[in-house]
Amino acid sequence: MKIKIITLMIFCIGLSSCTLPMILAHPTIERWADKRTIEKYDEARDAYYDKETQEQKQLRKENLIICNELSERPENRIPRKGFPNGISNQQLYRDCMKKRGSPLFERKK
Repeated sequence: MKIKIITLMIFCIGLSSCTLPMILAHPTIERWADKRTIEKYDEARDAYYDKETQEQKQLRKENLIICNELSERPENRIPRKGFPNGISNQQLYRDCMKKRGSPLFERKK
């Protein structure tokens, strides 16, 4: 009986020594890939906004205030379960920014 238990323990230790590092390494690879994707997005977004002239940047600041206020108004909010006052209307915000000459960065698919 003791031999069976010892054999089983040795088998489990041997199995875990091979698979455990693989299991632990997999999320690390995924996190690295996710991080790199986010970094690429951030670089593209920053390049998009850095191309703007000072006048465009000033217009964007003004439009940000106007469009944010518009999308946050109670009559424009979108009802959502769990949010008694609804949520901000993001589509209205994006459309407002675009119509006012300050389109938001959108990654091309």
